[in-house]
Amino acid sequence: MLSLKDYAKIPQKAISLYQLMKHGDKLCMQDIYIGSIFMHEEIPVRLAHRIQELECLPRELVEEPLVMQVKELYHSSWTDCVKLEKLDYNIKDLKDSSVKEYIDNVYETMSRIKRRHVNIVELLARGVKSYLNAQKYTLSDKFCLHEFLNGFYTSRIGIRCLLGHHLALYDQLKTNDLDPNWIGIICKRTNILQVCKNAVQDAIMVFEAHYGPFTAPKVSFCAIGKHPELNYIPNHLHHIMFELAKNSLRATYDAHGHKDNMPEVKVIVTEGSEDVTIKLADEGGGIPRTAERLIWTYGYTTAEGFVDNDKVPLAGFGYGLPLSRLYARYFGGDLNVISMDGYGTDAYVNLRRLSDTYEPIIN
Repeated sequence: MLSLKDYAKIPQKAISLYQLMKHGDKLCMQDIYIGSIFMHEEIPVRLAHRIQELECLPRELVEEPLVMQVKELYHSSWTDCVKLEKLDYNIKDLKDSSVKEYIDNVYETMSRIKRRHVNIVELLARGVKSYLNAQKYTLSDKFCLHEFLNGFYTSRIGIRCLLGHHLALYDQLKTNDLDPNWIGIICKRTNILQVCKNAVQDAIMVFEAHYGPFTAPKVSFCAIGKHPELNYIPNHLHHIMFELAKNSLRATYDAHGHKDNMPEVKVIVTEGSEDVTIKLADEGGGIPRTAERLIWTYGYTTAEGFVDNDKVPLAGFGYGLPLSRLYARYFGGDLNVISMDGYGTDAYVNLRRLSDTYEPIIN
């Protein structure tokens, strides 16, 4: 059996949104079988790469209890994968009992990994924060840590994307819930404006839970031309827009206080030749020029105590914008912020219309 170090030497296989869609477009048991083999081979490789990266961190950081916990969770998941008995690929009959058992075993293993890793982002964030609070570090150290976190969290997005997609395809076939608009976790007709509205509504709930009796600033929505739809993972866009809306609502309130005529936050969606672009604009006072670069670094926050961490994980950690940019860029999009200090901030989310961009994997 290959060791963890052997697995970490195997190149990871980057995939595109188009490939994920094509795999389940005409869903049948053959797709689940092929997907099970791919997951069994690819997930332990990706996990091994992450474990090796964790082991290369500074000793003091590796020995942080929460970072050690993250490493142990990844190692447990890698062990679960390699313990899975490989199927004799010469078996072609999908009705063979060994094939069904193999597919079910892969499904259960991947489900267990997905559940086990649900709090990884927060655990690592808390561990890194504890390390930075206790250590003297240089700008070079912090830059290296930033690059590590970017790579680690990008990989986590990919792993959860593969896990969620495979499990969703299996569930859709098993329950015969074959909605023509959905392929696994991908919606072929993602209503961009509606996802934005849902994310903003969730952000308003968080705002009002914090500010008590005060009403959140109003938010207006506008779609230029027809309502844009595209092949996308709605949960990714929801994550991005929730974070942006949360920031804008708080900034607007803090800049203007509780007034009946508080300026509204504007969400504009338009479809171009290459991208669907979302603009979220506020009049929340803007960002000082010296802080514009800092908003993309892990740990920079102006929201200490803004929300209850038990209700909104990572609140106040300064991870919202960097993670949102990773989600936006994962399949070829982007997230940028333009601010006018003393007035307000415009955030632009670009979502690539074509689905041929591969994951940003570094082997």
